[in-house]
Order: sequence, then structure tokens, then C-alpha cells
Amino acid sequence: MRISLYTKSNQMLIDAAIAVAAWGAAYLIRYEGVISRTTSRQMLVLLLPVAIGQVLTSSFFGIYRFQWRYVNTGDALCVARAYLAYSFLVIGSALLAGPATPLLQVPLSIIATMSVLSLVGAISARLARRILYERRAKAIAPVGPQRFLIIGAGAHGAMVAREMLLRKGIEVSLAQRKMKAPYLSPYLIAELYADLGDKDHAFEWLNTAYQEHDLSLIGLQTDFTMDSLRSDPRFQDLLRRVGLPQ
Repeated sequence: MRISLYTKSNQMLIDAAIAVAAWGAAYLIRYEGVISRTTSRQMLVLLLPVAIGQVLTSSFFGIYRFQWRYVNTGDALCVARAYLAYSFLVIGSALLAGPATPLLQVPLSIIATMSVLSLVGAISARLARRILYERRAKAIAPVGPQRFLIIGAGAHGAMVAREMLLRKGIEVSLAQRKMKAPYLSPYLIAELYADLGDKDHAFEWLNTAYQEHDLSLIGLQTDFTMDSLRSDPRFQDLLRRVGLPQ
């Protein structure tokens, strides 16, 4: 059985581990590696609550709905927004803590350092995932195009040959998607189906591309391979969801 490292629960654990490491590093930086017993107690007692709070805030902002293997700038901005909101929450708690709760009176420099380190760590983990997929994709050399000659078949024969190539491309693409590595854009599969004239399957894969935040959707409006789909109401609905002019 194949074990996936990047399930939703594992993504939360990775972010929590990054937050724990950032919290400890922030204390070490603030006190230059010399931490008193009282400060160490504060650091250790708040360690898990801080990590859990970070994960819960990220979950509230919908961060774990993003697929790490194709993280983009928009996803990174959403992650930054979630981490910034959590840092303000922690700062507010520290400022509101009175003499009765000295444990919560964390220096603002520690909170700021922790926020920066955890944000950099979270984005780096996601970028590492994408880089890993891209390298694995390059490691597998694609099958080069094969030329063949059709004699006496005319235009109809050329159309049949073209359809055969499209169907073969779809077959290979679906097999690659099933293996889950290397990553193959669902938008490319939608293009093959659209070129073949299979609208239902084309929209099925376009919706998959939308769900997976496929960057290729940016060119949907000007992609000539999608011309056969433009008269369909589903195409206008997809443009609206993607945020492109209709």
C-alpha cells in the first residue's frame, strides 16, 4: 500500500512541527542561546498551544484545501494572510495579559521572530513539494512523437489518424494521472478531449483543473483548443468561477 506524506492530516503535522521549531528558535534568538529557567518554562508550556493555534488558524483560512504539489503565488499570499492574522492574535493575547497571567506576557520580539520563521518554513515546505514533483516529471522522459505515412486515405484518413493520436494521448495522460507521479495538469487532458470534440469529458477535466488551482486556467479565454466549448453555458460558468471576463 502506497503511503502519502502529504495528506491533510500530515500537512497539519508538518505545519505544527514548523511552528514548534520557529517558537523555540525565536526564544534562542531573543536570549542569544541563554534562556533562564522561568523563560524556559514559559516557552515549553506555550509550545503546543502556539502550534495548535497556528494550525487551527490556517485551517480556518482554508489553507489545507490547497494542493502543495502545485502551490502558486496566490496560495502563498493566502498562507501569508493566515500567518499574519495569527501573529496579531498572539500579539493581542500578550498585550492583554495582566499581572495575574505572567505566563502569557511573551516579548513581542519573540512573537515577531516566530511569525516570520514559521511563515518562511510553511511556504518553503510547500515549494519543496512542488519542486520535487517538477524534478520527478523531468526525470521521466516523455515519449517522442512518431511519424507515419498514410497513403490513399485522403483527408478522412488524416482525420482518423489525428483522432487516434488524440485518444492515445488521453490514454497515456490518464495512466499518468492514475500513478500520481509525475504530476500532470488536468487542463492538458481537458484540451485533448476538447480537441477530440468530447465536451462532457473536457468540462469534467476543466472542473478538476479548477479544483486543483491549475495555473493553466489563466489562458482559458484565449486557448484556441477550447473553441468548441465556448458556446456551452458551462464554459461561461467556468470563466466566471475562474474570475476571467466573459
